[in-house]
Amino acid sequence: MEIIQFVRAISTDMECPQCKRGRMRPLGIIMGQPPPNYAHICTACGFKCEYDKAYPTLVQVGEGEVLKVEEE
Repeated sequence: MEIIQFVRAISTDMECPQCKRGRMRPLGIIMGQPPPNYAHICTACGFKCEYDKAYPTLVQVGEGEVLKVEEE
């Protein structure tokens, strides 16, 4: 049986840790295994680094659900 419910989409983005102006975007390169790291580049200054997820991310949360956010 199909279950239909309303969800909200929440986006998480990463600010460049170097210039604080740009956003980090994935280069399409996955480094190391496991766990994999995703290579990113800043849209403003070109700074490169790796994260454990590809930004931006999109999370769907159902009505009444609580979203737990982990600090990095």
